Amino acid sequence: AITRVNLRAHGQGHEDDFTRFLRAHPQVHAAFSVSGDADYVLDIRVRDLEAFAAFVHQDLLPHPQVAQVRSEIVLKTMKDGQALDLGRG
Repeated sequence: AITRVNLRAHGQGHEDDFTRFLRAHPQVHAAFSVSGDADYVLDIRVRDLEAFAAFVHQDLLPHPQVAQVRSEIVLKTMKDGQALDLGRG
C-alpha cells in the first residue's frame, strides 16, 4: 500500500520521533518526506489486507504524532526495483 501521513505538529523532535517509529516497523518498506498535501509517503508491504489493517489501526493511527492517514492499495506492480546509478560529477 502507498500511505500518505500528516503529522499533528512539526519540528525536529517530532520528525525524529516519527522516524524512530518508522524504523522500528518492518512493514514500512520505504518512507519519504515529501512536499504537497502529505508530510510523508510510506511504502507499506504486508502479506494481506488484514495485516495492513492491523498495522494501520494498531500501530500507525495510535501514534501520538499522526493526525491523518490516507492509503492507496496497490493492485498491480508495474515496476519495482533496480536503483539508478547517478554517479558522481
